[in-house]
Order: sequence, then C-alpha cells, then structure tokens
Amino acid sequence: MPAARRVVPASTEQALRTWAAQKRVLLEGRSESVACTLGRVLSERVAAGEGVPFRSQGVPEIYRGDGRAVQLIVITLSEFPRGALTTYYVLAPLRVPINEQAQALGVCRRAFWDYLHMAEAVVDSGLQLTAWLRPGGCTCGLSVKQLNGAR
Repeated sequence: MPAARRVVPASTEQALRTWAAQKRVLLEGRSESVACTLGRVLSERVAAGEGVPFRSQGVPEIYRGDGRAVQLIVITLSEFPRGALTTYYVLAPLRVPINEQAQALGVCRRAFWDYLHMAEAVVDSGLQLTAWLRPGGCTCGLSVKQLNGAR
C-alpha cells in the first residue's frame, strides 16, 4: 500500500526548510562537513544536533525567524516524529534515500512516513497558532489577554 500523499502548506514547507538549513549549520559547526550528518544521525539517532552545550540555553542562537519557531515546536515532539522530521529535512541536500533514513531511525519505511506526516502536521498547527497569537493575527476581535481569560 503506497504512503499517503503529503500535503504540507507552502509556508510550512518553507519554514521547515529554513529550520533545516539552520540545523545543518549547527551540525556542521561540530563536524567537518555535511557528509558527516548521516553518520551522526546513524550513530546518535534522533539526538544528532541536540547538543549538550546548548541545554542551559534552551534554543541555540543559530535558530532565527521561522527556524526558531519551528525549533520550539520540534523540541516538543516525541522521539520518532522528531527523528523523521530531522532526517527528512536536514538530510535533503544529500538526497539520502527514504529507506536509509528509516533505517537510521530503526523503523520501517511506512512508519517513517507516518511519523513524518505527524510531525509536519504538528509543526503546521504550531506555526498557525503562533501566527494567530501575534498582534493582529486574531480575526475574531478578541485580544490575547481576553483569550487567556485576563480581565
């Protein structure tokens, strides 16, 4: 049975690509080239790029704009959806086959696609919510304070 067709809004796809490019810069800062990224994912699994030096900071300064918004959402994902999203987008320039990406996570191809779709949906929802909560983003006429129950 073929995997379900991916439907990711263009704005979310662009935000994910921005995040992935920023994540590659973070990974490259600790390895000698982008080609080392797959090796890191294979050896560290989903923890690749979630470095110890930044734990106290929360989100590394390398993430900006849409990349930062996506990273704040991604760190809330559970292990396999986060891993699928990271391997799919961060390894995109290397054109690593999906079978190898799934193998790096220790899941079958079908599960990989399911986790990826789940993660993309969460990121899309999170980005929509973030946009909605910005000043002028809510079209219902209520302020953020009113929505939060403040009097």
